[in-house]
Amino acid sequence: MFAEFLAKNPLEKCTILAKETFHPFVRPDEQSLPNVIGNEFSKIAVQQAEYCLGHHWEELPATLYMEFVRNGDRSRFEDHYFRRRNALFALLKGEIIENKGRFIDDIINGVWVICEESSWVVPAHNNVQEKEWLDALSIPEKLPYIDLFAAETAALLAWVYYFLKGPLDRQSQAVCRRIETEVKHRILDPYLYAYDFHWMQITNKDGIVNNWNPWIHSNCLATVFILEPDMLRRRKAVQRALLSLDRFMDTYGEDGCCEEGPSYWNAAGGALFDALELLHHASGGCLNFFQEEKIKKMGAYYYKVYLGGDYYVNFSDAPPVIGKENADLIFRWGARCGDPEFQQFGLWLFQQAKKTSFFQNEFVNLINRPVFSFRRLKTLFDAQLLSAYSEASPPIRRTAWFPDKEVVVACTAQDAPASLILAAKGGYNEESHNHNDIGTFLLYRDGSPVIVDIGSATYCAKTFSAKRYEMFNNSSAYHCCPVIDRIPQQAGMEYRARQVCFQEDDGQIQFSLDIAAAYPSVAQLAVWRRTFLLKKWEPMLTVTEHYELEGRRHNLQLPLITIAEPEQLTEGSVRLGLPQASMCLQFDPQKLSVTWEKLQMSDPSVEETGWKAYGLWRVLLSITEEDSIGDVSYQFVV
Repeated sequence: MFAEFLAKNPLEKCTILAKETFHPFVRPDEQSLPNVIGNEFSKIAVQQAEYCLGHHWEELPATLYMEFVRNGDRSRFEDHYFRRRNALFALLKGEIIENKGRFIDDIINGVWVICEESSWVVPAHNNVQEKEWLDALSIPEKLPYIDLFAAETAALLAWVYYFLKGPLDRQSQAVCRRIETEVKHRILDPYLYAYDFHWMQITNKDGIVNNWNPWIHSNCLATVFILEPDMLRRRKAVQRALLSLDRFMDTYGEDGCCEEGPSYWNAAGGALFDALELLHHASGGCLNFFQEEKIKKMGAYYYKVYLGGDYYVNFSDAPPVIGKENADLIFRWGARCGDPEFQQFGLWLFQQAKKTSFFQNEFVNLINRPVFSFRRLKTLFDAQLLSAYSEASPPIRRTAWFPDKEVVVACTAQDAPASLILAAKGGYNEESHNHNDIGTFLLYRDGSPVIVDIGSATYCAKTFSAKRYEMFNNSSAYHCCPVIDRIPQQAGMEYRARQVCFQEDDGQIQFSLDIAAAYPSVAQLAVWRRTFLLKKWEPMLTVTEHYELEGRRHNLQLPLITIAEPEQLTEGSVRLGLPQASMCLQFDPQKLSVTWEKLQMSDPSVEETGWKAYGLWRVLLSITEEDSIGDVSYQFVV
């Protein structure tokens, strides 16, 4: 897409603004920012900055950096690391709004302590250039590596420079010179002259990229546009970014589905939009890709996988609960692409956030997480504009079919007695942030979870290693996938769904797939066709399993992950879900028996997903028939 554009439109003929004229935001010396942002959000931002007055810049000792190699823990270092950056960002927002110098000394301390860090690359990412683990403190010096958070750090420092160069220079010109020097060495030179980082894939057409690609490019582009004075280098950065972003676009089908899930959409499709907005700003509108059909669909994906409340379809490493911090991004994407439904969804999310204490607590909520400084600045500057809109309507739920990734989100009719949403997937077991989960499904009633996906555990050394699928939450045995003789699905491109079929008519939605190839040969599985039938006008889902086994008798189990303790009603029925939005699981007790167990959730990330309040339960439907070929079905009924 972008390469074709460059072939027809050489950058020499395209406007790229000089450093001095790149102007995406009003600065405090140009206009009073409370008038731009509005008093309500200005007050909140200043309060968050006041929280950081006299901030204690936590140490990042060498031994803390070494923990990832020593014991696999990445969280302790990253908590300290992100708190530094989020505190600096909060102080920046407070100072540009108040414009009295009250936060300048703390900002100088924050800039200085971050510039003093030996590396901006987090330890979990410090091995990516090597075949084996690096020494725990080995840091490239000649050409520093750029990971996600080194790029984010550079962009944050660049925005400090953009807004506050004058006030900082009046205190000491060494502060901004230090930003220029460190960013040039650590980011700008490697970004422009490194042959090809793994996340770029400009020359290696066989390589696979994921969210790292747009996430890093968006931050590097912001850094280039703010700090790089040389026009040839600015143009080179734009060309490099566009050619590399093309590789990211290649990983998406025409349906726009994000295989990394909606929380990583934030850093994948969302970061692509950040990059495109920056390119649009820096070119005076010359670089405008918002009307491309695939880019429109990549945005629309996000509201198509919305389930109600704060819940989203959480396949892959995505959590089920996602906050509202991307409301403004969604609104802008919808506006740029001419998608009023997407735009309304962003506005509705923004209005829901305003009704709660979300914006007041934003700093607390996000302090241990990546900054996304450009996006959060846009949210701050757009707040008054969005606040002026009239009340938005909640999104209309419609069935969505993503044929390229073999994902369906199926809904009952709007005026059905109850609102049911089924999400199910095919695909293959080597997707980005993959769980071995071919054929798994979720079921929600009236926006409340009934059948769920556990989500991702806290990232550690094991998460992205050969031992990834030893972690229970990544295994098919702890998804709603058949288990054959305790043998789970395997990881790899060849372990995939076959004969995937989606059909919809006025009365029902049917999704079927053969998942036998997702299991190893030792499972002796010839066919396992799973069929989902959702009635549009009746609140009922039927799941049918047709299996053909080879050789000996197999032990066949059908796990279902649910919240809240199940309740046995009769021999062939069990109540699942929360009391206010429960469903009855019905089955033939002559063919299926049922047991369940409570899952012990001690992992902080799993607890934070929203399941902690209810508990998670693993229901096991065991097939009692002994034939090697058979059919069983079960229903979820309101």
